[in-house]
Amino acid sequence: MNYLWSPLARSQLSKRFPLFYPSNEPSAIPISISLLFKDAIHLYTCALVLRQLQIYRSTKNIYQGVSTICTTLIAIVFSFGIFTYACSCYNLPAGDSGRFGIFFVEHVNYLWVIANIIQSAKYVPQICLNWMGLCTKGVSSKYILLSLFSEIAVGLCSAFLLQGTEFYKKPYNFTPAFVSLSNVLCLSCMFYQAQYLYQGKKPYLPRGK
Repeated sequence: MNYLWSPLARSQLSKRFPLFYPSNEPSAIPISISLLFKDAIHLYTCALVLRQLQIYRSTKNIYQGVSTICTTLIAIVFSFGIFTYACSCYNLPAGDSGRFGIFFVEHVNYLWVIANIIQSAKYVPQICLNWMGLCTKGVSSKYILLSLFSEIAVGLCSAFLLQGTEFYKKPYNFTPAFVSLSNVLCLSCMFYQAQYLYQGKKPYLPRGK
């Protein structure tokens, strides 16, 4: 979104790679509008799920909730984002060079990398929850299968549709291969837990406070 709507990000990217992204051609920076629309829908559905979790919080078990690790991770990412943003804007508007060599385009790229790393590990908490409770209660096998096929489709589409495309022409908001691969492995693990590992075992899910 920054590369689409931020003149500063586009300007710094054009100065850094003038042959790939000429300053007189803003459309040269590849951003997929369809992927952006898909991400907006995904964000909205995630907000709906969070609302459900808030409504049904009284039914949670002892392992559910926001863990200390999650809170710490969010705080670190948030603090890092504020720090890099402050550094990138330190010399504005007199100059667009940032403090400690952190330009605004670096700030955007750092957040992009962090977001994809988190995205690649988004199913790990559920896998751990299943392991601690010795069950997959609350997780639909249909959801696992649909998510698995979705991740495989995304990975294949990224591989085939972008095959032969120059690296600088690939959309900046496409899903990296390592994210799809990690999610496929995690979903396969969840499917194994649901269909084989915890079949017939007594769940251990004490009611939370």
